[in-house]
Amino acid sequence: KFPRFRKLMNTEIEELSSIKFIGKDKAAGIKAACEIAKRISEDSQKPGQKINKPKDIFLLLRKELYARETESLFLVSLDTRGRVISTDLITTGTLNETLISPREIFKKALAKNASSIILVHNHPSNDTKPSLEDIEVTKSVWDAGERIGIKLVDHIICGNDTFSSIKSLGLIKKKGGDQGD
Repeated sequence: KFPRFRKLMNTEIEELSSIKFIGKDKAAGIKAACEIAKRISEDSQKPGQKINKPKDIFLLLRKELYARETESLFLVSLDTRGRVISTDLITTGTLNETLISPREIFKKALAKNASSIILVHNHPSNDTKPSLEDIEVTKSVWDAGERIGIKLVDHIICGNDTFSSIKSLGLIKKKGGDQGD
């Protein structure tokens, strides 16, 4: 019934308890075991730690994004030294898209007194290649950040076990309009 762990993780207690020989108590135990497994597999950094590379961000939010069946956008707010102030869920979308509003992103970044930000969202398909929409919204957020003085450091797209960095792919402008790192 559950060929992949991801499917089991996203199954509600009511559905589990409807399976023969699994009551509500066992179903709750299964869900608890899934959560423990998710936490054990996490090797994340804590707020206040410096972000040095895209993998740091992937590890920071891996637990939050793992096995989500809809796209979710997180904002990582950084201080002037590149340390994490907070990670905030901005929006949850559908299976293959989420609404990314620069207004909501910068509203939260300003409230956190962020010096710079990193966007992070998942692709439930696990294909972490940026879509044209991902690239366009990244450029839009980049431009808005330049105008208000909050730098967009990167936009990370996560799958369950891998990620892509739009900056590393050369799709974020440097000062002066150049592309790339």
